[in-house]
Amino acid sequence: TALNTAIARYNNENLRVRFTRVSAYPVDILFNSAPSGASYLASAGFPSGGNPYGTILMNVSAIGTSPNSSYLATIMAHE
Repeated sequence: TALNTAIARYNNENLRVRFTRVSAYPVDILFNSAPSGASYLASAGFPSGGNPYGTILMNVSAIGTSPNSSYLATIMAHE
């Protein structure tokens, strides 16, 4: 739900980039778990060569196991 909300927020801005959720490879951006002991909510790198950074790391330990969907969508959209 949160990922769908983050995608909708971007797509509603009518930017030149459009996001689509997929459930199989190949993907342009992969959401994955942050390493154990990480001290951030989420982390990603910078785009390069016109392409997005390929991985977003989400830290479940810092975010919590049942965050508000809107809060989680904001974290995802930020990254």
